[in-house]
Amino acid sequence: MTVKSVAIFGDSWSVTSYKKIYDPKNSEVPFEEEHSDLNFQKLFSERNINVKNFSKGGNSNKGIINDIQKHKKDISDCDLIIVSQTGPLRDVVVKNTHVIDKKNFPDYNKVENLENFAEQLLCDFYNELSLIQKEIKKKILLIAGPSKIYVHGVPKNLDYIVPCWTKLTIQNFNHDSYFDAWESALVVNEFLKEKYKWDFDTKADFLRIETDISSRQRLWQTNDNFAWVHSSDGAYQTMFDAIMKKIGEINDNGQTSSRQTVLDPQAG
Repeated sequence: MTVKSVAIFGDSWSVTSYKKIYDPKNSEVPFEEEHSDLNFQKLFSERNINVKNFSKGGNSNKGIINDIQKHKKDISDCDLIIVSQTGPLRDVVVKNTHVIDKKNFPDYNKVENLENFAEQLLCDFYNELSLIQKEIKKKILLIAGPSKIYVHGVPKNLDYIVPCWTKLTIQNFNHDSYFDAWESALVVNEFLKEKYKWDFDTKADFLRIETDISSRQRLWQTNDNFAWVHSSDGAYQTMFDAIMKKIGEINDNGQTSSRQTVLDPQAG
């Protein structure tokens, strides 16, 4: 099978690349970002691959599932579905806030800590994707935007690219995380602590998580491959090259059977 058309679902990371906006008083100090001209539609079109991009800024993983369900007919002619995972805690907070969404908060039997909770949310997401894949019989490729992939939870009928977007671009980066915002992480951590009656101190775990998030943000804001909190053109090209390598394997083999061909099998 030759991949001639793809559909993309995700959040703002897979909408387009971004570029830094610099302080008018100091051209070396970035303080915000804006859309760049580079996106997956442009990159794929240069390889004669048609693209339907349904990504939306602020999307959650539940939102991604809903979008795929909504657009099943629209993607019926696509050879490959690319899913750009976002932060799992977006599933349990009200959109564009850091307020707990109590109506949709899952009731897991046991939650060991915040990272374990994120992994359970991701397993739910992957299982939903797996069911969709079996139904629509399209290849699904999972990539990681602002949140690393929980590789141990990915069902066998899904393929993925690891490491995450940041580490794929900066290979010596060592502060990857499931979480895209420390404010949401703090709120959810406190909610879990009360809900599951944790009798242990979570400060050390949360400080490590906060360090990972802040270190990643500092890297984005000081590296030319990234904008303020998104990928810039350089990192976009890197992820696209990794996707094209995977598509080449699909074209050659007729199946996604190359999970071992990652830069770092321990990375998410």
